[in-house]
Amino acid sequence: MELKDIRETPSDDLVKRLGEIAKEIFELSCTSERLTSQKGAEVRKLAKEIARIKTVIRQRELTDEVKTAMASIDARLAEIDAISGKNRTTEQRNARAKLGARKKELARVSRELEIVKGK
Repeated sequence: MELKDIRETPSDDLVKRLGEIAKEIFELSCTSERLTSQKGAEVRKLAKEIARIKTVIRQRELTDEVKTAMASIDARLAEIDAISGKNRTTEQRNARAKLGARKKELARVSRELEIVKGK
């Protein structure tokens, strides 16, 4: 599978494909014949495909985690912003500053993940 195809495939299908590849590798390595260079090349090709699939799955997981964290931060910021500026405690002001910094960091991570997906 090409990386483009892997990215377009749903995660459930990718997990199934991982199982199929593991089975193929097992069958290649368990034959009674000696491991030929052709079989070795096939095993390496399949191992690389496993790595690509796992990378795409992990990127999707990270993207979902970033979106969830951003939504949580936005909700907490909305709670703090609902309190008028003069009535906020120092603790709330500090929390807002920390949440703002964390949101910027998550936005940077999100942009980097989008850049990696584009390659």
